[in-house]
Amino acid sequence: MNNKKIYFPLAVLIVIVIFGTVMKFQKRDNSQLTAVPESKVDQSVFKKTLTEAAGSVQPKIENISTAVNDTSAETSTFNIAAGDLINLTVKVKTTGVYYGGLDLRSNVVSTNTILPGQSKTVSFLASKSFDIHAFWPSSEVEKTTVIHMVVH
Repeated sequence: MNNKKIYFPLAVLIVIVIFGTVMKFQKRDNSQLTAVPESKVDQSVFKKTLTEAAGSVQPKIENISTAVNDTSAETSTFNIAAGDLINLTVKVKTTGVYYGGLDLRSNVVSTNTILPGQSKTVSFLASKSFDIHAFWPSSEVEKTTVIHMVVH
């Protein structure tokens, strides 16, 4: 019976000694202790795993476009998936538009001035639905053209 009393603390001591030689404690700036293994780890395994994990969460890229004038957009509603990276190209038509062009803006994107016959591409990560409104750049007058981005 006395042997059991000696073996248990001895076993605990051996585990502590082994653990202490395998692990090194490093103090971080936030004063927390972190265990860092001393042995070399095959970094290629981690790199491959991280690359695969990153690849599974990369956003899908959607290229969409429309042409606009002062009163309308050829495509006025886009249904897009949440998390997708959207590249929206907007072309300002040469007819039915103020000579100074249009400025399309929302709380997510802004094209700045696009002159008639020209186009611009804006990119954003789809997270919530929003509308893009057209304005005359020089006077800030809002036009009736609206592009709806509907995120699902």
